[in-house]
Amino acid sequence: MLRSLAALINDMERGGFDGGTLQDVGLKDGTLRVENESSGKVYVFQHISIRLTQAEQGGRILTFTFQGPSGPATLTATIGPERERARDLRLEVRDVATKDIVGAFTQDWRRFYMDLPLTARMDARIGVDGRVLSASARVDLGAGQIGNGEDALERFTLDFIRVGLTLDPARRVIVVRPLEAAKNQNKVFLQGEINVPARASEDWTYQLRQQEVVLAGPEMPDPAVVVEQVNVTGRYIPGAKRLTFENGQLQSAVGSLSHRATRPRLCAPERHRRHGGRRQAGREHAHRPDRAEAGTAARGCGAHGTVRQRLPDPRPEGSAAHP
Repeated sequence: MLRSLAALINDMERGGFDGGTLQDVGLKDGTLRVENESSGKVYVFQHISIRLTQAEQGGRILTFTFQGPSGPATLTATIGPERERARDLRLEVRDVATKDIVGAFTQDWRRFYMDLPLTARMDARIGVDGRVLSASARVDLGAGQIGNGEDALERFTLDFIRVGLTLDPARRVIVVRPLEAAKNQNKVFLQGEINVPARASEDWTYQLRQQEVVLAGPEMPDPAVVVEQVNVTGRYIPGAKRLTFENGQLQSAVGSLSHRATRPRLCAPERHRRHGGRRQAGREHAHRPDRAEAGTAARGCGAHGTVRQRLPDPRPEGSAAHP
């Protein structure tokens, strides 16, 4: 796709948009009416303008503006002139109401809601043969909510989300820094890497780790919980359009939580149904820990999790242990 884009840009650079002297083309004051069949709601985007012009010093500028139900938005793409067999690209998105976009085009509105205002920017340098020589992106989402589409009580209220991405072509890695979300005094600041596969259709693996994670403020009991260690790994599977979490570990002064994906296996309720409702006899064994730490393991289909919580020593201070 990038090679085709590079070839198209090269052709336009050699002449006008019609192969001659035409230097400006576009659409002005259009209207788009979207009826979402799943929700029954209608969204109207007005004053749509698309303009593609030639810059004075070479290259092209694409400007796309529209007026949505919640306000105006602008997208600008700048394609620089060829220098040393490469071009600079810049894409900027400003003041996009994600509530309008998600509401108009999602088919699963009951499960997903989002009203965070979006601003984003991407800069890249692409060779005339379509190779990406460098790239970086920044995404900023403002204050709003994200979560369940039907139940407002099942939504997260956030002050902001910030994501920064930088491509390292030599290592075939996308560096993720920052990856931040905050509400009041609650902060989740992470960083990590995404491994770029040889083919875009192959799995994209990722790793995330902590930069600063603090759970505090009026929503949390005193004192604040500082998460000292975060390690998460997983992959995105393009063919299935699925993002997976394979291994994870959280650790703080008050306890730890770990998750490890395993091979899929039959859930207990399904086993029960297949055996005609018969249950096998079993015994449970419980004991009181003799240390100030207790561990419990929870198993589910395709995953194994362990929760460890540091508990206070039940013995009175200064008492001796019984043999």
